[in-house]
Amino acid sequence: MIWGKGWSRSGRQEIKQLYRGRDIRGNQKAKAISGTKISLNPHHPLNDIYGVNRRTYDIAACGGFQIADYKKDLEAIFKIGEEIICFRTLDELKRLIPYYLKHSEERAAIADAAYQRVIKEHTYEVRARTILGLIKE
Repeated sequence: MIWGKGWSRSGRQEIKQLYRGRDIRGNQKAKAISGTKISLNPHHPLNDIYGVNRRTYDIAACGGFQIADYKKDLEAIFKIGEEIICFRTLDELKRLIPYYLKHSEERAAIADAAYQRVIKEHTYEVRARTILGLIKE
């Protein structure tokens, strides 16, 4: 299933058939992420060359497995290949999806590693402590 804005403009019929036509948030979003085998995390084409979107953290916090397009800043957030899977080309993505659909134990281990990392290092509480520490300095 595909949720979010903009997908209705796709020229591909198979995408239009999967499109649900709305954003989902809160519990509904958490259920969708938790209920899927793979969450694709493409960054907006106008996103800067390095930064990541909030969805990167959301998917991990929900225990979801994600494949994201590579962004340099991902290296500082997760261990690529161990906590998140990245692609650089569409051909690479087309190889990764069937591989991880077939390897459920590996997929689960990567998702769990991302969950452990996000709970340990990327919560609002951790961010608030970091900000307060910087202010004290």
